[in-house]
Amino acid sequence: MSLTAPEIRLVERMYSKSSTAIETKPSEKSPMYSGDLGLPRRIKIGIALTLAVLFSPILFQGDYLNALTISLQIVNYIFWAYTITLLHTEVRAIDSGYPFGPRESMVGALIPFSYIFWNFYWISVMWERLEMGAHSFRYSHYFVGLSAAVASVLCFPDNLDKIPSLVPTLSFVILYTTTWLFTRRIRELLFEQSL
Repeated sequence: MSLTAPEIRLVERMYSKSSTAIETKPSEKSPMYSGDLGLPRRIKIGIALTLAVLFSPILFQGDYLNALTISLQIVNYIFWAYTITLLHTEVRAIDSGYPFGPRESMVGALIPFSYIFWNFYWISVMWERLEMGAHSFRYSHYFVGLSAAVASVLCFPDNLDKIPSLVPTLSFVILYTTTWLFTRRIRELLFEQSL
């Protein structure tokens, strides 16, 4: 299955550093097809937000439940939901039969209580669709989905008063790492399609 020119431009725009010079055909100069599998900018922003959540209590003499930390936690979770939207857009560009759209993926991640099942489900399905568990154990998609579901429970802003400050930080690292693994696999698939 090959991508159409508008789909290639959309995915390249997501990975390019500046949206002014976008090529319509794969080339060696394009960051999309260069084989670069480093951290995308959105993952770096997410990690920076996670570190801000971790270190913000220092400004309030170690009090974890303060206005800044709570606000940063909410912004970080919403930003992670936004990265889910971008991820689903990219998967749809590669696989038109992918069952979930970008909007429903973000809304599902934000609705209290349903986000637990939703984050498990879409991550498990995407893991299988992108054939990421081909070289690992048989039920790896369930393990990854369950890890993300537990991590999303631990970092959901409603649970801030119930758990210590380090737990949401580690949970966000798990969620952003999962997102980065999907992004990396999408880049690999696009690179293979361009050859």
